[in-house]
Amino acid sequence: MIYRISDSTDSWVYELISFKEEPIDFIFNCSDITHVDTSKEGFYKNKINFYKNRIAIMKAQGVIFHTKEAEDAVAKTNQKDNNWIELYD
Repeated sequence: MIYRISDSTDSWVYELISFKEEPIDFIFNCSDITHVDTSKEGFYKNKINFYKNRIAIMKAQGVIFHTKEAEDAVAKTNQKDNNWIELYD
């Protein structure tokens, strides 16, 4: 579990303050998720690849878009990488 994260100069510091138990409306089973060791560069490479191919990946996993508008809305969220906090080497 990550409870504190910051950049190398502590300009950005995020800390977990507490937990709050919330009722859930669905069961999320993550027992089939595999964990992979990676580097920063590898992580960002995979992240960019996922964003570029998100629709195809989701469809391959069985996600069904009931309308073209719904598919377009998901695709639109990935048109640009606008997280200026993340620095790519």
